[in-house]
Formats: sequence, C-alpha cells, structure tokens
Amino acid sequence: MKPFFYFIVASLFLTTPIHAWTVTGNVTRVIDGDSLVITHQNQTYEIRLNHIDSPEWKQPYGKTAKKALQKRLLNQEVTAFIAKKDIYGRYLADIVHENASINTLWIKNGHAWCYPKQPLIKSCQSLESIAKSTRQGLWKSQKPLPPWEYRASKRKNRKLTGIMGL
Repeated sequence: MKPFFYFIVASLFLTTPIHAWTVTGNVTRVIDGDSLVITHQNQTYEIRLNHIDSPEWKQPYGKTAKKALQKRLLNQEVTAFIAKKDIYGRYLADIVHENASINTLWIKNGHAWCYPKQPLIKSCQSLESIAKSTRQGLWKSQKPLPPWEYRASKRKNRKLTGIMGL
C-alpha cells in the first residue's frame, strides 16, 4: 500500500504522467533550498526538486530555505520519483518523506516558487497563491525576487563587467 500511496502523491505534482524510476535512500547532504544528495546502495544521486525554485544562497531567505530542508530531510529516508536529468546532470525528482510531497510542502510553506521554465500545474499555482496571501516563508518580504530573475541579473552583470574590462 505504501509504494502505491507514494506514486499517487508524486503523480499529483508531476506534469508528466510517468516518472523514469524511483530511488529510496537517505539524504546525506542538503545543497540548498531545492537540491540535495540521496545515497542508495553506496550510490549517490544529486537531486533537484522538480517544478520548484528556492531562493539562491546569497538571496534573502536562501539560507533559511536550505536550513528548513536540512531540518526536515537530512539523515532521513526519502523516496525520489525521478523524472529526468537536467542540463547540469542533476536528477529532477519529486521527493516524498513520511507520506508527504516535499515539493508541494515547499511551495505551500513559502520556501520556493513554482518554477516557470517547466509546465506549471494549477495545484502548484494555487499553493503559491495561498502561501503569498498568507505571507508564508519568503512571502513575508514585500517583493521577493524570484531566483531565476536573480540569476539573470548576475549573468547580465558578469557580461557587462567582461565587456567593460573590469
């Protein structure tokens, strides 16, 4: 019954009807607010939580999102419903811990945005709207800067610095 429940929970969040494979293992490292490492049978998997985007480390709330993920998952057993690899070689996955979708909880608790570069799901948008209206997590800030805009501004600044020879 438990594996079936995991499948149902993860399927509610996935945009694709089928995941590539499932890995159950222990979280051995939290990289940031939406990335972690799972170890399963002496093999490590760098996982990026699918469909969400947490603030970057240097952004306001970035450290808080990472600490929240550490508190919730570090040294805990999780199941990753892996969809595919991203361009950086990380596995994009929906994570389930204690019968709860961490991806969903991260949106609901205001630790992340719905990631706009992936097809959005109405449930994700609804949870984000609720988190925003109830000022959960990063939404306590008046105008939090989405991480994709933060990254774009950093790339733009690097290009300008390079052009100007600074």
